[in-house]
Amino acid sequence: MDSDRSPTLAEALEDWLTVRSAGRGLSPNTLRAYRADIERLAGHLAAAAADDDQRTAAERVTVDQLTAAALVDALAAIQRAGAAPASRARVHGTIEQLCAHLVHQGVLAVDPLTVAGIERPKVQKSLPHYIERDKEITRVL
Repeated sequence: MDSDRSPTLAEALEDWLTVRSAGRGLSPNTLRAYRADIERLAGHLAAAAADDDQRTAAERVTVDQLTAAALVDALAAIQRAGAAPASRARVHGTIEQLCAHLVHQGVLAVDPLTVAGIERPKVQKSLPHYIERDKEITRVL
């Protein structure tokens, strides 16, 4: 990445995905999910950008725009839009890993999620459903 300017979120994402997939490789579905998560977040960060800009939101947003306040606003907007807790947790996990990579690479001085104190949304685990021996087994049979 060019050190004279802040990289775009798309550039930072591709750099992170290269590092992340170097050891074990990532499935096409995983890569697609990471890109979609970052694009979703970037869409909220780039909301004020010109509509005639043909670039993706991740290409319009630069890493220096990943501030604590901006991430709070974007993640809150995703929640207000009705995203399920599992989707919000996945987006949070993706941005958390990307920010950790950017801090490690020296692109970000601090992790904005840590500064903001944003925690990953809790995903409820469903309890197993047990079959009542007599009634349910008879019904199933």
